[in-house]
Amino acid sequence: MREDSDKCSRCGAQIIWDSKSLTVECEYCGKKNLFYNNFLKIQAINLIQNKVRRKYLLGSIICFSFLLFFVVSRNNARGPIVSGMRIINKQEPDNYGIKESTIRQEKIRGEYGRYISFIGRSKNRYEGTVAENFWGGYSTIPGGTEVGMFKYMLDCEDKTFDRKGDKINAAALIMKGWSDVSNDLTASYASEYYCPRITRFKKKIDLK
Repeated sequence: MREDSDKCSRCGAQIIWDSKSLTVECEYCGKKNLFYNNFLKIQAINLIQNKVRRKYLLGSIICFSFLLFFVVSRNNARGPIVSGMRIINKQEPDNYGIKESTIRQEKIRGEYGRYISFIGRSKNRYEGTVAENFWGGYSTIPGGTEVGMFKYMLDCEDKTFDRKGDKINAAALIMKGWSDVSNDLTASYASEYYCPRITRFKKKIDLK
């Protein structure tokens, strides 16, 4: 606690002011000495300090609130994990998802850090086709949409992906191959959320 020295207005004895009281009694003559100016000065300083503290506290609360809102919003946007599957589309929870435990860095051309692989669930639209039947004639096989689990390989630099088993048509003789991530919701999600964090994932070891 800061103490200020002064003299008694009656006897001239030294008086120690405790920086809080408006008056201090002289221990020699009993005179109550008024420290009005000093008292007001200290009160003004305390008032300013309290305002600064409140302003700093309010700023901290606002910053924390924005940070909390950002984290919660981002987490809600990502969707929950159900049976090990990250749900990435709340409107179609059974159609799109990623098994986060399967995400691995892939070693391509001797290096890690560009490609990731994972098991994901997605829709695959395929075209109808004409195929030869048992009687030597031809039958039309209609196209459609399938929902399945696919093995993904994703290029985080080029934003392209390959999805094993995504047939082009109903005959399933030709697969689609590499495509831009914008053509598949699961690949697009992985590119946005996992590629920036690629170094956090385990490396797939080549056993050959």
